[in-house]
Amino acid sequence: MPLSRTWAKPAAVALALALAAPICAQRMTTMLPGTVKNFELPNFNENTGDKEWELFGEKAAYKSDTRIDVESFRLLLFEDGANGALKATITSPSARVDPVKKFVSGDSDIFVRAPEFKIDGKKWTWDSAKKFVEVFDGITVDIFPAGGEKKGAPDTRITGRYGSMLGEGDSNVFDVRKNVKLENSQMKLECDALRAVAPKERRGGSGVSEIDAEGNIKMLYENKDIRAGGAKILPSESAALLSGTPHIKDIPSRAEISGDTIEIDRGKKSLAAKSGKSGRARAVIFNTDSDGKEERIAISADSIKMRTEGEKNFFDFSGNVKVDADSFRASCDSLSAQSASKEGGKPEVSRIEGGGNVRLSNENGNAAADRMEILPGRGEVVLSDNASLADPERGMKLFADVIVFLKEKSTGLAFADPKAENSDVVLNIREGISAGEKPKKGAETVVKSKRLKFVKNEKNMRFDFDRDVRITSDDIRASCEKMQVLAIRDGKGGDSVRKITATDSVKISQKGYSAEAETAVIYPKLKGGDGGKSAPHRYVELLISPANPGKRPTIRLPATKAIGLEEVRADKKLEEKPTVITSDRQWLVGGTDSDRYFFEGDVKAAGTDMDVSCEKAEVEMRKLKNGGHSISKIYLLESVNLSSGLKSATCGRAEVFPEDEMVVLSEDPVVIDREDNTRVSGPRMVYNRGRRSMTVEAENPQSAPAAQSAPRSFIPDFEDDETLSPARNRPPRPTVKMLPRSRK
Repeated sequence: MPLSRTWAKPAAVALALALAAPICAQRMTTMLPGTVKNFELPNFNENTGDKEWELFGEKAAYKSDTRIDVESFRLLLFEDGANGALKATITSPSARVDPVKKFVSGDSDIFVRAPEFKIDGKKWTWDSAKKFVEVFDGITVDIFPAGGEKKGAPDTRITGRYGSMLGEGDSNVFDVRKNVKLENSQMKLECDALRAVAPKERRGGSGVSEIDAEGNIKMLYENKDIRAGGAKILPSESAALLSGTPHIKDIPSRAEISGDTIEIDRGKKSLAAKSGKSGRARAVIFNTDSDGKEERIAISADSIKMRTEGEKNFFDFSGNVKVDADSFRASCDSLSAQSASKEGGKPEVSRIEGGGNVRLSNENGNAAADRMEILPGRGEVVLSDNASLADPERGMKLFADVIVFLKEKSTGLAFADPKAENSDVVLNIREGISAGEKPKKGAETVVKSKRLKFVKNEKNMRFDFDRDVRITSDDIRASCEKMQVLAIRDGKGGDSVRKITATDSVKISQKGYSAEAETAVIYPKLKGGDGGKSAPHRYVELLISPANPGKRPTIRLPATKAIGLEEVRADKKLEEKPTVITSDRQWLVGGTDSDRYFFEGDVKAAGTDMDVSCEKAEVEMRKLKNGGHSISKIYLLESVNLSSGLKSATCGRAEVFPEDEMVVLSEDPVVIDREDNTRVSGPRMVYNRGRRSMTVEAENPQSAPAAQSAPRSFIPDFEDDETLSPARNRPPRPTVKMLPRSRK
């Protein structure tokens, strides 16, 4: 039933009350169903009384307390304050008004106009409390630069399927989704969703201060084709931050950059890519050699920067850099490359510098350092700061602070850092095995020094070490001031250390012994004397140096039990002491299960329960299952003087069996006991502390071996064959009849 004219004014009042004071309206609404024409409805801030907005309509139809349908809808929005200026206008052919929630919606077109922007769309809502507009069926947003629409066309246009506008503080925020497109003077962009922030007050420049885009981004920017999952763009600063596995291709040069994020600085003509969860920063550049062949170089890093200065391009790579090129591979912490265009516009890389944990590999081997410099035109490589060279085929690795390598001369120099006390030149080289064999754990010779000169050819390698030299080889440790290491290539292509010569303050230690001398010659691996069938062994010779004749070789062996010459009460415990032997010359042969030590010239020895002097001696030491070592036998020859406790003995030959606590004296032995002032002599005497017995033989047994000198191993020379073998002559262990002593 149509509303009568007499109800028009009360109906308008009822509508005003419903919108301005919804709580009271719920209690006092008297408006009857019908329509009202040409109405005007203001809304005031309930705290300040300032007008916030004013709604107009040609017709208003009351449907319920929460719905009034309005035709030719027009809404004016005002700035805060008593004299608030008009800030935006919203118009639509029709709208539905909820007076309780102050919420408006419509299915027809919507037009929002403001000095700094305009919105067109269809199917929309407006929320008074949130100052929020939504468009659900196609939206176009035009954002104007400083000065507003009066200054001309918008500088940014955004279109999409869905969009909203929020008056947030000092800015208007536009949210557009589904098939989004943005275009301005700097770029063209497509994506799934976009958020644009437009300041309400602008001093100049673009009307958009910030753009956030997400999903399937395609952008044409500064002659670059860009793909990304996310983008944050600052048009006024000519900058952008790309995320979501972004990828940029420079259209003119074909260079590519990708990563987890990429920063673009248009003003500085630079790009910066970083690695992250979605991917590594990566660049692809190209180099052209003198023959015109183009090489593709792919470089990944934690971060990449590229800048252009004139005709030159500069690339800086930082953090875990990986290089994969057609002719080499490399890695380092940071890398820089400089390129320029050759004649015809072809790219050329003129210099490469890397820093931090540098690794470089190609068909010639591997290199490493903290810094490297490659000069392709001169064919030089300079490695510095913890540098190294490696030849996997030869089984060699060299480490130093600086290595200068001249490929054509096959010669190099290596230096430690003179400013760092702990800096060394270090050589690791395979020990006595072929290239195809699998080395056992620790089967390397490691030499350290302050300086090194190295020369290599197809057959041999020679290393001359100088100053504070230290060597580690399997179970041997040694140190000196000068050392030469010679490695020879075998028939299978592998290199092995054949000879080590050490001079000046030489110290050697091994499991079971340590030694000091002025000169030492070491052969790490020699084949056995049975035609090479037995396991290889080690040979070491210690000598007096003519430059320092007063310093004689000294060796320190494990402690032994009592030698058996002195009887000790069961309640008395002997103090075990290391066995220390000094002589003019010493050498040893190390085997798989036992080692043999030889001494010549004024031999002096001291240890548990004994002091010895003689002219020649030999010591046999066996390896125990627990990894330790034990002296099993000691031969003493020529002018032997032996003392143990209160007993002393002289003879021409003595054989000591420490594990059995037994000693055999021969060749005119004489034993003096100072405890009871007795003297015993005879052709042959056997003391056995374990059995607490002593036997004196009246005459030499026919089976007793003739006196002989301690055997000397054959000393190989550098030019000798691989089958170098030491002599294996050794005195047999005597057979002694043991007679128990009578006890009262």
